[in-house]
Amino acid sequence: MFLSDIDIKKAVEGSLRKLKTDYIDLYQMHWPDTVVPIEESLKAFDELVKEGKVRYLGTSNDSAYGLTKANEISKNNNLSRFESIQ
Repeated sequence: MFLSDIDIKKAVEGSLRKLKTDYIDLYQMHWPDTVVPIEESLKAFDELVKEGKVRYLGTSNDSAYGLTKANEISKNNNLSRFESIQ
């Protein structure tokens, strides 16, 4: 399944409703997406952080290279970065 920025935002909104809370402490991207550019996902995650809906971002099932690449993109574009990897 491929997640666009709209899909990411819908997923977070759904989680917030189910959890009956205003924010999520750590939101994990569980699989690297091979179709949607990481820049698009990072921009969506960054908006959620700036809106206060997510405090920290994480990723899992990714390589050290994938994490490093994502965090370099975040740094170069002034976007929220992944703070954890599982």
